[in-house]
Amino acid sequence: AALQLLDIQLLDHIIVAAQDTFSFAQHGLLR
Repeated sequence: AALQLLDIQLLDHIIVAAQDTFSFAQHGLLR
């Protein structure tokens, strides 16, 4: 992907909603 070409690591992706947040890293969805 584009991040690999630039040697950038994605550490987490967080979705913020009205009353909740979802962390991909906390749910084991990022390696």
